[in-house]
Amino acid sequence: MIKCGNCGANKYKHVSKRTLKDGSIRQYPKLRCSSYTTEPCGAPVYDPDEMYGALAETVLDQLGDFEVVHRQYARGAENLARVNELQASIRHYMEGLTPGGAFAVGGFIQRQAEEALQKFGVELGKIDPESTKDRWTYKSMGVTYRDHWKKLGTDQMEKDLLRAGISFVVYPEHCDLLIPDDVKSRLVVKKDYFEKKL
Repeated sequence: MIKCGNCGANKYKHVSKRTLKDGSIRQYPKLRCSSYTTEPCGAPVYDPDEMYGALAETVLDQLGDFEVVHRQYARGAENLARVNELQASIRHYMEGLTPGGAFAVGGFIQRQAEEALQKFGVELGKIDPESTKDRWTYKSMGVTYRDHWKKLGTDQMEKDLLRAGISFVVYPEHCDLLIPDDVKSRLVVKKDYFEKKL
C-alpha cells in the first residue's frame, strides 16, 4: 500500500546482509521502489521503520477514531416462523371471541382468551418485518480502529487499509495518504457468509 510518488510503483522492504570480520551478520533494511529491479525511476530509498512510523501516525490521525463495524448475514427464517405462529394464534383467538365462538362465553375463559390475544398482538408488533427476511446486518464492535490496531498490530492495520483501498504515496519531499470518499463503507469487515465452512 506504500506507493512511489515518482512512478506509482509499489515500495517494498529489501534487507541486505553483510558478514563482518568477527563473523557476525549485520542487516541493512531499506524501503525502495519496485522499479529498482527493472528500470529505476530514481526515487530515493528510505528507512523502513521511519516510513512505517510516518504511515501509522498519519493513518491513526485521520482514521483512528472510526468505529470498527462488522457485516453479518442474518437469516429471517426463525422470525418468519414465529410471525406465522403468532398470526395463526391471533386468528384462532379472534374467531373464538366472536359472538357464538368457543371463547365468547364470559368469565374466566373469555378473560384468558382476551389476555392471550393481547399478548400475541404485542409480541407480533415488536417483530420488525425486515427481520423476517434474509439480510446483511451491520454491528459496531464497540472499539475504534485506534484500539483495534493497538491490540492487533500493524499487520492487521495493513490488511484493513488494503481492503479499504487506501494508499500512502511517498514523494521525495512529502507523503500523501489517499483515502477513498466511501472509506467508512470500505472499512466494514465483510466476512463472506457463503464461504466454504471447513
